[in-house]
Amino acid sequence: MKTTLTDIFIVVKRKKASVLSIVFSITLLAFLYSMFASHSYRYVITLMPPEQKTPSGLSSILQNVMPSLPIGGLGGSSGQFTSIDVLASNSVIDELLKYKEIGSSPILASMKKSEKLSHIKNTLVVDNRKSGVTAIIITMPTTFNPSAQTVKDNKILLRNIANKLPEAVDKVLHSKSASTAKKTRIFIERVIEKHKKELDSVQRLVQEFQQKNHVIGIDAQTTAMVNNAATLSTDLAKAEIEMSMAEQEYASSSPAIIALRQQIETINKQLERAQTGGLVSFDKTSIRVDSIPSLTKQYVNLYRSQKILEQITAYLETQRLQEYIQEEKDVPAVQVLDGAFDEPEKVSPKPLVMTLLAFIVSSTLAIAWIVVGILKT
Repeated sequence: MKTTLTDIFIVVKRKKASVLSIVFSITLLAFLYSMFASHSYRYVITLMPPEQKTPSGLSSILQNVMPSLPIGGLGGSSGQFTSIDVLASNSVIDELLKYKEIGSSPILASMKKSEKLSHIKNTLVVDNRKSGVTAIIITMPTTFNPSAQTVKDNKILLRNIANKLPEAVDKVLHSKSASTAKKTRIFIERVIEKHKKELDSVQRLVQEFQQKNHVIGIDAQTTAMVNNAATLSTDLAKAEIEMSMAEQEYASSSPAIIALRQQIETINKQLERAQTGGLVSFDKTSIRVDSIPSLTKQYVNLYRSQKILEQITAYLETQRLQEYIQEEKDVPAVQVLDGAFDEPEKVSPKPLVMTLLAFIVSSTLAIAWIVVGILKT
């Protein structure tokens, strides 16, 4: 026998007491649960994308050597700070806990430090939007059946975390950046000191040579050859310094180290050709070093060493100054677009919504129960 909607309506009407009992019970339970359930509130703060700056220090050195190689984390600003690994790192959360209004919150008072770290970390969700803006969703639930004071304390802690998180991230980024810059600066200063001593020694030798032999200059061809060789030698010395600096940051098998080795090998070959008659076979202006009179050769070697050391020292001083600026500067890396200005949004529970959904679901279940009973008969 075929069951029609009329049959169902008649049965529902006959069993309306049971239907109303089911609907009322489930709806009431949902309403009561919404009154005692854990309360969740949230803030959504947005951060502006970091300003892209020209990398400095060791990053600049390696970028000049390998323009196509992506090098990050050694200076300048990077959008990578907006990842959840950075924003919800233990370093950032530990910095948050140093703020009195957060670390001494009643919500966290009874927790161990590891529990505090885990509790705050679980509240953070990062959304890197296509526009470049980073949204941080901070959601914090209360305990079941919270008191009014617990809800208030929870809101205060949530607001403090939302307000202090950008500042904590900024402090951690500055600390890491300054530490890297300081290490690089100290290394550069040691190399500068060494080259300054060598430069003083070479300058004395040049002066003594000129006074003793009455040497005041060389012809145009020798000057051109010296300048060419000095440039190559300077490039070689820079490459070797860059290799030493890179070896402190990268493994020997990394692309950066391999590229530097290849650069040093290329410069050595060019320097060898320059010493023996020019960089190209059709160069008719260079002179072989062994063909220069002995006196001029000695002077050329001294003059070249002096110029190399002067250029290297000037180059290293520039790098040292860049690292010092990076170490000392205090420019915010994190800029807040939208902060926690208003009351936090209540995520759950929502009694009206939960009650309405419970009414709809319970009504559907009750009618389904009746339909199944009719079909069985």
